[in-house]
Amino acid sequence: MLDSFERRYFTEAKGCAEHGFCRSFIVVAWSIAMYRLYCLIQKSGFVSFEQTYLTMFPKSNFSLTSLEDFFDVSDHNVLQVAASKSIIPHIIDKHQRETLLRNLRLRNMCAHVSKNYAPTEPTLIGFVDEVVDSFLSVAHP
Repeated sequence: MLDSFERRYFTEAKGCAEHGFCRSFIVVAWSIAMYRLYCLIQKSGFVSFEQTYLTMFPKSNFSLTSLEDFFDVSDHNVLQVAASKSIIPHIIDKHQRETLLRNLRLRNMCAHVSKNYAPTEPTLIGFVDEVVDSFLSVAHP
């Protein structure tokens, strides 16, 4: 299910959860999900993804030749393009996109300093159910 690279990240995320570091778990687990998505994009071919990206976001300066090229691209945009009907077969479906977008907001709340938000254990469990169990268990490159 997880490749060795993903497994290292997931071990780190699991350690965060075991110690009650919900915020850190969510941020690290999100990284695994996005890496998985990048691998799915690579498997489907960078060319159609890049063309669709530039069509949807024409003001961007985006060139895709390796997974590292995603470092400077917003996760939101990647999720929008990955679910585009212009790419056949679709990289992710509409339901996966909506689930990931909802959880991207949670990831952003955890990754950016805030006096008003701290994730709770139920939030972590919901994140695991939606992102880890549904996306990581189904979508494998």
